[in-house]
Amino acid sequence: MSTFYRVHRTDAGLLPFSAENAYSSLIDIPRNEDGTKSECQDCWDTDGPCDSCGGTGWVDCLPGYSCFEHPNQLLDYFLDPFRPHLADTEPVIVFEGHQVGTGPDYEPTAIPDRIVETIPWGDFRARHQDT
Repeated sequence: MSTFYRVHRTDAGLLPFSAENAYSSLIDIPRNEDGTKSECQDCWDTDGPCDSCGGTGWVDCLPGYSCFEHPNQLLDYFLDPFRPHLADTEPVIVFEGHQVGTGPDYEPTAIPDRIVETIPWGDFRARHQDT
């Protein structure tokens, strides 16, 4: 079991943080009701059904939550000016779990076993920035 760090964005319509809901897709891409599929991005570039989704408009999400193994990796990711701005109140979840794959930005994806801590982004940033 390893420790992971994740921003679980409340404004993105994500389901509650749990092992059952642990799926990942690109940031800000709409998901289906149970969170296991995301809107097909390849359909945007075609005039008809695309090969990625077979014309359904949906693709499977990756198993596990996108996360990082070190707090500074999470900071670097979200402080990148090309990423969405996070409110200081957005929750960072520190959890123990097991890696099940690799996400769309080559980050680990993991299934949680236990939440260690939930901390607001602003407090997390103050605690770990420049460490």
